[in-house]
Order: sequence, then structure tokens, then C-alpha cells
Amino acid sequence: MKKLTFIIIAIFTFVFNSCSPSVEGETKNWDRNLNQLLKLKTDFPAYEDFINEKISDAETIYKSADNISDEDKKAKEMRKANNILSSGCIGDLKNMSSKIDDLNKKKREIEKTIKNKNNSKNDVVYIMTLVENCKNAIKKAEKVLNKKTSDLDTNPCKKIERAFKGLQTTYTETDNAISDFKKAHKEIDEKEKKKEEAAKGLKCEYCGTKNKSTAVKCKSCGANL
Repeated sequence: MKKLTFIIIAIFTFVFNSCSPSVEGETKNWDRNLNQLLKLKTDFPAYEDFINEKISDAETIYKSADNISDEDKKAKEMRKANNILSSGCIGDLKNMSSKIDDLNKKKREIEKTIKNKNNSKNDVVYIMTLVENCKNAIKKAEKVLNKKTSDLDTNPCKKIERAFKGLQTTYTETDNAISDFKKAHKEIDEKEKKKEEAAKGLKCEYCGTKNKSTAVKCKSCGANL
């Protein structure tokens, strides 16, 4: 019992420490976030001012952490700064392109299921609807990414978050549909396979006579099947 308690405490301590911020870890995160945002400004120049504003807000908190002597408190303050550059609206903007790529792959995957012989008319209509939903979600997201500076709202967060949520929702719906179709098609294929095997019957290895698939003995020679 004592040994089990010790193991549980050790696991808890490991998880807690691995989740707790450290000055070294947050410093690396800060450098990585800044590099990512620098690339983001190059890729989508319309958002440069918006990104610079977020960086400025984060820098204020990050620099204030220099005056904190307590390592844990300093790391927590640095994490707050990093969260500004990696979560929420700015996080959605950073991850938008990769999410578009993911949904494109999922769209191609669902398009393949339309050719399955076991689909009903309703299945085909549903698949076509999902494909259109994917196209629309991608189109809206790309429109947000490729906005001109003159067309950008004062606070673009709402449109960024809405577009990203649209990608996520459509991805989940399409992924679930693919799983359901695969399961349904597999069950139908297995049933058809059993029917084919039943229709073939059992061939006696001694005399070659075909028997019913449920037969135990050959109807011709009586040998065990």
C-alpha cells in the first residue's frame, strides 16, 4: 500500500512539474512565438499592425518579469506574455493555414467514399453536402487570410475566430461521417461475403460433392465436413 501511494505521489509530482512553467522553457517559447509571428506578418501583411499590437501587449508583460526575483512567479508572468502570442485570436490566425490543409485532406477523403457501391441515394446527397461544406469553410478562411489592409476591420478577431471555428466544426463533422461510412460499409461487405460463402456451400474433400454451408456430413458419402 505504501509503495502504491509513493508511486501515485511520484506520478502526480512529475505531471505537476512538467505542466509548471519554467524560465528556460518560457524563454524558448517566447523566441519561437516571435519567429512564428514574424513569418505570419510576411505571409499575411494585412495583419501586420494587428500582430504588432499583440506583440507590444505581450512585451509589456514579458519585460516586467525581469524585475521578479522569484523564479516560479517570473516564469508564470512570462507564460502570460506567451499566451498572448499563442492563444485566442492570434493563435487561430497562426494555425489557420495548417487547418485549411487538414480540411482539404479530409475533403478528398470523403470524396472517395462517394464511389462506394453500398451508398444509398441519401448517402450520396449527404456526402456531396459535406464536400460543399468543406469548400465553403475553406473559402471563408482563405478570404479572411487574404484580406487587404484597407478591408481589415479595426478588430479583426471576430472574423478570424469565426472562420477558424468553421474549419474545426466542418473537419469534425466530416471526420465523423467518414468513420461512420467506413463502419457501415465494412458491415455490409461482411454480410455480402457471408452470403457468397453460403451460396457456394461446402465441398466434400473426399468425393467433391457440394453441400449446404450448414451441413455437418457430406450428403453423398457421409464424410465429416
